Formats: sequence, C-alpha cells, structure tokens
Amino acid sequence: TTSAPSMSIAPTPVPTERKIFEEEFRSRDIGYVGVAGQSFESASHPGLYNIQGSGYDIWSSTDSFHYMYLESSGDATFTALIDGLDGPHSWAKAGVMFRDSLSQHSSHYTMYLSQGNGLANQYRTCERCTTHHYGSYGSYPSVWLRVVKEGNVMRSFYRYGDSSYWTPYGAVLSMNSISSYGYYIGIAVCSHSYSGVTSLEASNIELLRTCSSSTITQLQCDQASNCESGPVSGACYKKGEVPAWEVANAVSTIFDIG
Repeated sequence: TTSAPSMSIAPTPVPTERKIFEEEFRSRDIGYVGVAGQSFESASHPGLYNIQGSGYDIWSSTDSFHYMYLESSGDATFTALIDGLDGPHSWAKAGVMFRDSLSQHSSHYTMYLSQGNGLANQYRTCERCTTHHYGSYGSYPSVWLRVVKEGNVMRSFYRYGDSSYWTPYGAVLSMNSISSYGYYIGIAVCSHSYSGVTSLEASNIELLRTCSSSTITQLQCDQASNCESGPVSGACYKKGEVPAWEVANAVSTIFDIG
C-alpha cells in the first residue's frame, strides 16, 4: 500500500506565468473517442495551451482520450499548471501523462485533476493490463501537476494556489514498461463520455533534466526547459551558464565564413 500524501520540505520557485515552452507539441486521439479532440497554443498568450478531448475513459485495459505530447527519453521531470477544467462528468479528467506508446492499451503513469473527484494518480504497469488508482483527494479550480521519472521509478506531485511547496501524491512505482530509451510525455484529457467534450488550459509547461553531456544527449539537452547546448562544442549546460569562450568562438566563426 502507498502512504498518505505528505508535504515536501523544500519550497520551489514559482515559474513565470505562462512561460513559453520551446518544443513543438504533437496532438492526437488515442482509441475511439466519439468527438475528435484538438490542442493549440494561444496566439495572444504564448505558452498557454487550449486542449479539448472526449473519450469514455483512461481505465481498465483500454484507453479513449486526447493527448498533446512529445517524444522523449531518459530521466525527466514534466510540470504543467492545469486550469479551467470543464467536462460533462465528475470523472472527466486531465493531467500529466508518461506513456510507453500511442497504443490504446499502452502502459502509462499519470497524475490527474478530475472534474468532481479531485486529484488522482492512475497507472497501468504493462500492455493490456488493468489500470490502478490511488484515491482522490481535494477539490481545486486549478492545480500544478508534476511527474518525475528517474531511471525506472515514477513519482507524482501537486501544488495549489500560491503555495511554493510540492506535495508527493500517489504511488512511487518502478515501471520497466516505460523505457528510458523512448516514451511519450504530455497532457492527457478525457471527458468520460463519447458525446461530451472536456476542455482546459495548460500553461507554465516545463521539461527539466540534469544538464550534463555525460548523462543526456544533445537532443535531450535542446528539448529541456532548463538546459542549452554550447554552440561550438555541443556540450550541455544549464541555461545561462554557457561559457564565454563558446559564445565568442561561435560569433567569430560566423564572421569568418566567406
């Protein structure tokens, strides 16, 4: 059994409102949904995503929902602010999902906000296996959700309002079925109805990694919100910490061409 949620002791800085996420998201329906879903970034507020989806449920051994996602690999921390969730059923839900494949039967690990049942951590540990559920808790008009993958271990957290504390929630789970060599990560939305649609806004999306060339590839470095590649060496640094020689040599190379 999992222990009751407990407050983390370390405060986390509040990200800039509607922070722009540099990576392009893909978007598709998984399984039979009834009404086609969609997701798009606001033209007037970059970094704010509007997501709509139907589908009967993400449950049992078969899923039916809309997914806004990236392809990823390795260790990662994915965070999003979920706001304005509006659905036709108390179990309409949306949240941060790590998923092994785009099959409707895929294993996944997800932290949700539901329409009428608060927070929920749900997961499927293997292809076509049943879905497990960690209790519902609280009621929030908006909430920050976070899922962390370290090796094969999955963990979920939440924070609400102006709080700067992340609260652990749900199962701390070893999942070999979500391979570190490649998986999907993003925002899942389900209406618990084939005819109804659930909508929400997602913002402040961050994908964080350990910025080190010894642990991640250049592609992973470029994908991370907190890392950037050196323009000369391609080495991975924390954002804002690229050495001066990298920048200077990159500029001189530009002027030397031709």
